[in-house]
Amino acid sequence: MIDLGVSRRPRGMAKVQLGLSLLEVLVALVITSFAITLLTQALFQAMRTEQRMDEAQFDGAAQALRLTLLRNALSAALPARSGQPEQFVGLAASVWLLTAEAPFTSDRGVTYMNLTLLYREDVGRTELRVSSGGQGAGAGVSNAIPMLDWPGRRGSFKYQDVDGRWHDEWKPDSDGGAPVLPAAVAIETGIPGASVVVAPMLVFPYAPLTSKELEAL
Repeated sequence: MIDLGVSRRPRGMAKVQLGLSLLEVLVALVITSFAITLLTQALFQAMRTEQRMDEAQFDGAAQALRLTLLRNALSAALPARSGQPEQFVGLAASVWLLTAEAPFTSDRGVTYMNLTLLYREDVGRTELRVSSGGQGAGAGVSNAIPMLDWPGRRGSFKYQDVDGRWHDEWKPDSDGGAPVLPAAVAIETGIPGASVVVAPMLVFPYAPLTSKELEAL
């Protein structure tokens, strides 16, 4: 008999097992499922982090815009017309003025504006509220719109005179004459990076405007 070199399996030898057993398949599925869960959680956390960063950037841009509007409104304050009642009254927690740049209003041109600091105990935050269109100091406070807010009971207005000194109040002259605008208004806030907002008066130190000058604005 010719030997072709092919070895024969002895009788009684067990067959070689091919593929994976059921236990090995289950272990592989568990490991794969665990890895997919970890990857999904990591992806979800990355998406949440990106969303928070986008929200923080948006909030920062919106806050910067509100601060710009606030500075513009204060800087555009107008002095009283000769012989007319005061147009600017500054207190520690509020300021009332006539401005050509009132924010959040549909009124065009010159209008009255009231800024008020209000501490809300229910949320533990201080709000800077703005209202416009009133005809006197404190008018329209009930309909004021929150413009800025920050944690804690912090915040006040300061007023700078021509000599660079700061005052807690700025009221009309006692003799009834047209009051002089402060050289600048500062708002002490609790906002990180903007703890003090300073707005110099654009019309300072010019003389009070006449009726015709106001009407021409």
